[in-house]
Amino acid sequence: MADSRPISFPNVALVSEDPALVRALGEALEHCYGSTSLQSVSSRSAMVLTRVDLVLIDAHGRSRERVEGLVLDAKAALDRLASEAPVVVLGDAQDLDWVDAAIESGATDAVDRESVSPDRLGLVIERAMARAEVDVRRVMMIRELKATNNQLKSKNAGLEQRIAKLEAEAWTDPLTGLANRWQLENRLGQMFAEAVRYGGDLSCVMIDLDGFKEVNDSAGHAMGDELLRLVGHVISDCIRQSDFAARYGGDEFVLVMPQTSSDVALAVATRLQTMFREQARAWGVDCGCAGCGMSVGIASLQQSRPIDADQ
Repeated sequence: MADSRPISFPNVALVSEDPALVRALGEALEHCYGSTSLQSVSSRSAMVLTRVDLVLIDAHGRSRERVEGLVLDAKAALDRLASEAPVVVLGDAQDLDWVDAAIESGATDAVDRESVSPDRLGLVIERAMARAEVDVRRVMMIRELKATNNQLKSKNAGLEQRIAKLEAEAWTDPLTGLANRWQLENRLGQMFAEAVRYGGDLSCVMIDLDGFKEVNDSAGHAMGDELLRLVGHVISDCIRQSDFAARYGGDEFVLVMPQTSSDVALAVATRLQTMFREQARAWGVDCGCAGCGMSVGIASLQQSRPIDADQ
């Protein structure tokens, strides 16, 4: 069996106070592997290890708490060395309390001290190294799975952001930042149905710019676009959070105001006209264009009694 193992294996550390066990282990390693390296570490001192392939801990005559402490010390020492070496605890078959203490503390294996005999030591070492290799692979697989999972989460988050952006672009007028007509038709139907079902009011304000054609003709379409952007900013600043504003098309805009009577809608529309007139006048002076006005029309569910949202 010795001929089938690597010649360079192993570097072994033994944590024990028993000189007889140290001698027996050295003889067993020599018998199984020929020349080898054995570090004997006192359990009364801090766990100091150099390069090591296997750590053996003598549990003979030790309390459960002491066995746990030695295993944890060994694993801490291996962590400092960035080593994945297995930790095997040797104990007496007549008293098995040390077995649970060893495994619960993270030992790779727990075996009877008699296993250090030349006939059985090779099997113990091979089994410990095989288990350690399985543990390392399992940890690596878990790390890889976590990394893959994080990558998928990141990709999904990116896709969700992209989808949200595309949805926003599909529902938004790019020039004014208000909703587009497609979104208006969807939202207006929903808001109309809710108002009818719950007996509330719903007002609709239709807005048309006065003098917009003259701006386009005299100053060009680029300035006309600037004016439309100005309308979008004024509307956004003037309406309430519950209101819905959209560009209907060209220089026409629509406000939909839930739970709002026509009188309140008129007050909002008047304030909107005033604010736009003031800002359009200043804008017209800066760009050399004539001032523009704003015409509005108001309809409400309770006053106008439309049969559907389109009407």
